Amino acid sequence: MPIETLTTTRLILNELGSEDAEAISHLASDKEISDGVIGIPHPYSIESAFKWIESVHEGYKNGSVITYAVRDIVSKELYGCATLFLTLKHQRAEVGYWIGKKYWNSGYATEATKTLIAYAFEKYNLNRIDAAHFAENEASRKVIEKLGFSYEGLRKNFFIKNGKAVDSKIYGLVRKS
Repeated sequence: MPIETLTTTRLILNELGSEDAEAISHLASDKEISDGVIGIPHPYSIESAFKWIESVHEGYKNGSVITYAVRDIVSKELYGCATLFLTLKHQRAEVGYWIGKKYWNSGYATEATKTLIAYAFEKYNLNRIDAAHFAENEASRKVIEKLGFSYEGLRKNFFIKNGKAVDSKIYGLVRKS
């Protein structure tokens, strides 16, 4: 089942396809991307990208995880991805995102995620959306705070990344009445 395409002034958020595997592998292979995202190992092979895209399509089918390609609205060049992890039983979701390093500091993460959040509240009648980041990832903290999330706490040793325990900060955004 295809996902709805979302647009902003500069971006298009749409379905990922196997033709995106090379770009995903290239962008996600940057060590700084891997260091900031729990689900991205380093290096990130094209085979891993193909497998991940297959898992994305499974998420589309079962409605539990919706991942969008974040692209330039004109050239359609892939900049990164944004994901909703849905828990519809409790009318909530978690949002996650990553943007290729060469596109950092352009506002793309904020722009794409803001659009995805507005869509998610409306489409899925959510009451709450969570966001989290590694405690040391200041860039993600800034994006999350720009989006209006409230800091809710520090989860000590919450993830294992590259063989080390890593703290995570959690934020929440509730539906406006």
